[in-house]
Amino acid sequence: MLKPFLFSVLSLLSLSNSLASECPVPILSTQAIEQTDAESDKISIYAKEVDGTKNKFSLKTDVELEYRGQIIRTDIAEYDADQGIFTTPNEVSLASAQGEITGLTADFDLLERTANFKNAEFTFTDGTRGSADELNFSENGQQSLNNVIFSSCPKNHTGWQLVAPSIVLDQEQSRGYAQNMRLEFANVPILYLPYFTFPLNNQRKSGFLIPNISTSDKSGLEISLPYYWNIRSNMDLTATPLFLTDRGIQFQNEFRHLSSFSNSRVNYDVLFNDSKRDETRTYLNLNNRLEFGENWDIDIDISDVSDEDYFIDFGGSLTNTAITNLNREIAINYYGQRWTTQALIQDYQVLSPSINNFQEPYQRLPQISSNASWSNLGINGLSLNLETELAYFRRRAGTQGLRASAYPQLEHRWSNNALSVTSSAGLNLTQYSLENNAQIDDKSPSRSLPIFNVDARLFLERDVAGGVLPQTLEPRVQYTYIPFRDQSDLPIFDTALPDLTQNQLFSPWRFSGLDRIGDTHQVALGLSSRLLGNESGQSLRFDLGQIYYLNDRKVSLSGTQIDEQASSLLVGEGFWRINDKWSLQSGLSWNSESNQHAKRNFAFSYTPNERTLLNMGYRSVRGSLDQTDIALKYPINDRINLVGRLNYDRLNSVTLDRYWGLEYDTCCWSIRTISRRYISDREGNSDNAFLIQLELKGLSSVGARADKLLQQNIFNLDQ
Repeated sequence: MLKPFLFSVLSLLSLSNSLASECPVPILSTQAIEQTDAESDKISIYAKEVDGTKNKFSLKTDVELEYRGQIIRTDIAEYDADQGIFTTPNEVSLASAQGEITGLTADFDLLERTANFKNAEFTFTDGTRGSADELNFSENGQQSLNNVIFSSCPKNHTGWQLVAPSIVLDQEQSRGYAQNMRLEFANVPILYLPYFTFPLNNQRKSGFLIPNISTSDKSGLEISLPYYWNIRSNMDLTATPLFLTDRGIQFQNEFRHLSSFSNSRVNYDVLFNDSKRDETRTYLNLNNRLEFGENWDIDIDISDVSDEDYFIDFGGSLTNTAITNLNREIAINYYGQRWTTQALIQDYQVLSPSINNFQEPYQRLPQISSNASWSNLGINGLSLNLETELAYFRRRAGTQGLRASAYPQLEHRWSNNALSVTSSAGLNLTQYSLENNAQIDDKSPSRSLPIFNVDARLFLERDVAGGVLPQTLEPRVQYTYIPFRDQSDLPIFDTALPDLTQNQLFSPWRFSGLDRIGDTHQVALGLSSRLLGNESGQSLRFDLGQIYYLNDRKVSLSGTQIDEQASSLLVGEGFWRINDKWSLQSGLSWNSESNQHAKRNFAFSYTPNERTLLNMGYRSVRGSLDQTDIALKYPINDRINLVGRLNYDRLNSVTLDRYWGLEYDTCCWSIRTISRRYISDREGNSDNAFLIQLELKGLSSVGARADKLLQQNIFNLDQ
């Protein structure tokens, strides 16, 4: 997009019509003419030689006209103060904070506030530049340029340039207009537009965007031409016709709307009569947030696709193609001084054919949950907390019904500079009203459970490395007691067994969801340490923890099943940013009884400069996952970068995602080519794709967004 001529030959053109002039005493070898109507509007003209009367001057040798930091320089000039005419028949330059204009000649009419440059060249401070046979500026904000060339490439450099016989800049409308414009790359025209408009500032402007081109096995050659419609200042639409040689024409649409109380986005894609499936295929996503003052908001997130294979064919990555359920929910939230409440309606669209009716996630129609807290109940640090929930769960098969729960809890917090202790005692009350439950006779089972918890932390700190780095040491111990209650007659609506992480180690709940509350008599021990960073970027984090069980556990998801293990997995996590180039991260879950790992991961990142990056990662879950991931970016020479990624599943001996490519980079353009093969569906089938992208720096890019692929997959570790 063309840069506006913001320095617009100057605020000089906004000078008052009435100017006085005088000839002060020469300073050194330079004579000067100054004329003002106010000190803030002073215009100064300097020259080594000044001839003429009071109002008409001939200026020679090192002529400078200065106004508010903007300077015109030339060797010969004529100035008529009565007519307000400043003429430079020789080479002239205009410099400001935004850039510089040079021309063979220039005329300035300070009374009419117009200016004209002949055979002009202009350069902006961001490196973009251009030329025009003629530049005209007028008082009404209209600026016209004839036979214009614009580029971010150095002069006489074979790169990209915009060429147009005529361009008009309208400062009042903040719009530019070009006719018969063409985009050239290496002196070869690659795009022609008979009429083209562009903004002169950061305001959005309707118009076509740069097309994208790529290929894939599933869709063939893909060519898109996005159109951006700036409907209003708070509303826009991007419509993208996409031609797929093996499927047909797809229309991708993104609508956005912003107001004082809402933020909305709607994506709607439609492919009419897919030639591979002989049907119309659609995708819809609605995301909306409505805010009503400080206390109320509504979140809407609804997705829908026409068929279960939509993301397999158009997802573009393993993450998308592996989607099994699409979420649809509307949540109304209230945030009070004491109460917070959420009313949720939630549904799912099941995409995986392997999920039968008895495995589908439950709908919540609705779920109403609240939290309240009353603090300082006569004793400093004592509070009463209340959590309540009422939810109706429904699906096409199996048990469904209503679940109501309340969890009043007394909590006491005490702390000083080194120690904090939080103690709590509560009673969980749960009541069901069930339908379609053929397995048990009781349609209204209930449960009540007392829960006791004490959590203590010690905060220690010292200075290491000669007092430069502060290091913390934080031992933690938590005691939890929940007695056994037989819960085999309770359904499972939303409950699962979560992974054991550092946060889960110190949670009294063995299960997520309220259908199961695990019996336990346990002590959790943990140790954390932090080495805070300095100017070199060095920082260290380390966490280690384990649960020791004082009794066997009987409650399980399947009913009653005794767990006799004396301790949980030993869970450790670490992160070390050695300096601004090296980062290390690792995690380990260790089974003390079998002396084997349950989970482990390790990764490091090396980024010595912007053009070099190496990431290597490994993760393993015993019996189910064993993957390595390597990503790199390496400069072969000053211009060429090698990029690549390999994500390999060692357990199944299959490559999940593999690509490699080259980047050729110059100061004003770059080109990227990527060859990719990745798993594209749940059955393990692969798709091949080839992407090419030409980036014209200072303008835009042409081709598939290879740079986005690199950004998503070649990453830096960060904590």
